[in-house]
Order: sequence, then C-alpha cells, then structure tokens
Amino acid sequence: MGPRTTALVLAASAATLAGCTQPKPSGALAQAKTPVAGPSRRTGLWEQKVFRDGQRAHGVIRVCLGAPSQDRPWLFAQDIGANRCHRSMERGSDGAYHFASVCRFGQNAVLTSAGVASGDFSTSYEVRSVLTVTGAPLAELDGRHDLRVEGHYRGACPPGLAPGDANLGHGITVNSHRLPQLANIFAGA
Repeated sequence: MGPRTTALVLAASAATLAGCTQPKPSGALAQAKTPVAGPSRRTGLWEQKVFRDGQRAHGVIRVCLGAPSQDRPWLFAQDIGANRCHRSMERGSDGAYHFASVCRFGQNAVLTSAGVASGDFSTSYEVRSVLTVTGAPLAELDGRHDLRVEGHYRGACPPGLAPGDANLGHGITVNSHRLPQLANIFAGA
C-alpha cells in the first residue's frame, strides 16, 4: 500500500472514529439514550491495527497520547472531522459506545459510519463499524466497507514519538494537528 492509499485508509478510519467525539443527537440514537462524551484512552503508547473488509488495511499504527492530546480522546477524530461531521453517540447498558456520523470532505466525498466501540480503554479497545464512502478520489474506496480497529496499550511513548504523534509505518509520522491536511488528501484537494 502506497503513502497516498495509506493516508486515505487512515482518513477513512479517522472519520469512522469521528463518531466518538462531540456527540450531536439525531435519529434513533437521540431517542434511545442521553448523548455522552466518548471514552478517553490511557496516556502513553497505543498500537492500533486497522482492518477493512476483513483484510488488514495497514501495518501497526503507533499512537502516542499525553497531556497535550488528552483533549482529543480519539486523537484523530476531533481534528479531522472539525465542522465537517454530524455525530451522535450513546453508551449502551453493556458499557459499549454506539455511534453514527456523516462527514463531508471537499465537494464530493461523503463518509457515513455507524458502529460500536468497546473495551476498557485503559489496556485495550475495539471499534467495529460499517463505513459507506461516496465521491472518494480513489474509486476503490467508494462503497460499503466493514471497518475494525483494535487498540492495545504498550506503555510509555518511545523517544521520537511525542504526544499527539501517530507513526503510520513506512517512515511516516503525523501529528494530530496536521490531520486536516489528511482530510484534504482524502477529498482530493
């Protein structure tokens, strides 16, 4: 997978996780329960594996969370979604977070997702969602996709990986403050 495709898969994954922040109640979720804020992950190094349509979409993504990034509990979601997303979320009786979001990027790209985030968010978590993409700059991203993200806590952040940084492999490290640029790549800007 090349750097552009990697960035697009990451942007799609982030848009799915965007359903986990800044809830705005709508539809069935708003009627079912009171909206809640998304869970915060433990400070330190998290490794994430992303699967799209049952296939590993990327190697391991290493994310460093610390005090500067704690106001972005899902790291990617808040910055990449900004005002481009409408979201809703509830916490089920099982403790899992059920979310839905619609995000618009550029003039044509629309990502719609609905899913469930579960786990203790201190040692591990899993996000399962259905993502529907239309208008993506790469045709292979359009359509309905099953997305799964597994996250595992690995301890302190290593030297060279600052809070807010995500190492995508292949020598690519992105800081959460640069994620609007990834959204622009996804939109074909």
